[in-house]
This record gives sequence, structure tokens and C-alpha cells, in this order.
Amino acid sequence: MVSICIPTYENVVFLKRALDSAVVQEGVEFEIVISDDSRTTEVEQLVKQYSFPIRYFRNEKPIGSPGNWNAAVDRAESDIIHLLHHDDAYYSHDSLQRMLSPIKNGKKITFSECLWSPYQKINCYRRGATVDTFARLKQGFLGDLFAVNFLSVPSTMLYRRDQSVRYDESFINMVDVDFYLTMIRENGVEAVEMVEGPCVVVNIESDFQVTNSLVSEKLKREEWARFYQKWSPFLIEIGADPEQLYQKALIHQGLTK
Repeated sequence: MVSICIPTYENVVFLKRALDSAVVQEGVEFEIVISDDSRTTEVEQLVKQYSFPIRYFRNEKPIGSPGNWNAAVDRAESDIIHLLHHDDAYYSHDSLQRMLSPIKNGKKITFSECLWSPYQKINCYRRGATVDTFARLKQGFLGDLFAVNFLSVPSTMLYRRDQSVRYDESFINMVDVDFYLTMIRENGVEAVEMVEGPCVVVNIESDFQVTNSLVSEKLKREEWARFYQKWSPFLIEIGADPEQLYQKALIHQGLTK
């Protein structure tokens, strides 16, 4: 079974799209777990409209993002986790089945391609790992991922849960890459597989993205400094140049001024 974990905060319009795409997934036994960090009851009222038995939890006090990501995963009954952001959605009825296939064959982590799109699905952009970038990852070039998040958002990842690995709540902007690197470091690159073709549609309307709404240039700079400090020893261990990768990352993020 797969636990589809959806951390939510307000925004029932996008959540409805996510749920509509989730309840029709085929060929996989799954549960849907919602961890609601909202101030209102709108999410709870939406959930009640579905005949599918959604496991709904509302936090007594708001815990923020990414604390709510961890809360959603903690409430899952399966060890196979798909964290689906409330403003993202499955691309097709077999998306979850395709993401799960490598796990059934012994892998522990799956990444898929995705489509970045506004709500109305106009002007979609294909994102996520390419065959070339993923090949370098499999060859052990984890510094590439440190410098540039070519794997995209957490909704592109399905994984077998490791109880010792959680989303680092000291990060906001870098929390996804930090989690990817931690999971790959703990399990090894041989445990990772890529699913070609998009499995999720990712919202790019930043006004509706909880994490992006909290990110400023100042926060980015502060987080990158801490991220660099945290991962430098590992990068040196694998033969990469942390300072060179750090400068590359700052250029990519437009933080060199």
C-alpha cells in the first residue's frame, strides 16, 4: 500500500484538483492522509464531499511548513510514502502505479518527471530529472544536486520510509533538496530510480504556494549559508568541491549581488 500524504493550508480550489486526481488512481492500493494546518474548516468541509475514505487530521495549532509535511508522513499507515503537495496533482490515472513500479522491484526511492503549469494547464513546462542529469546522479555526482535542484518539487518523489530521516524543519527554501540528499546518502544511489514521463502536475502560481510565500532573498541567503555548512563535509568526502558548488548555486539562484 502507498500512503498519499497531503499537507494542506487553506486553498481548497487546488486541493480539490489534487484529491480528484488521487481518488482515481488505478492499479495500486493506497490511502489518502491529510494533515490540515488551516485556520478555517474549509478543507475539512471539502473532504466530507468525497466518498473515498480520506484520513483527515487537523492540527490543534498551526505548525507551519515543513512541519506539516512531517506531520502528514507521521500519520501514514504505510512505509511507502508519496508526499503530494495540496496545489499539485497526478498527471494521469496510472501515475502512482508508474512511480511505485521501481519500489516493487527493490528500489527505495523513485523520482518522476513533472509538468509545471498554472491552474488551467496552459503553457506547461516539463521539469524534473532528465536522462542525462539522472545518469550523473547515479554515477555519484551528488554535487550537481547540491548546486541545482534538477529533481524539482517533493511531489515528484515516492520513497520507502526511513524512520530516521525527516524533513529538516530548520529549512524552508532548501528543505526539499536537503531531504533528497539525505535519503540518497543513507540509501545509496543504487537505491534510486527515475520514471520517465510526467507523473505529477506542479502548480507554478506562487501566490498559492505555502513555502514560496515565506521565502525572501534574505532567507535564501541565510539558508544557503547553513546548507553549505551542513553539506560541505559530505561533499568533500565524495570528492566534490563545496566552495565551487556553492558559488554555482548562488549564481543559479541570482544571489551573487
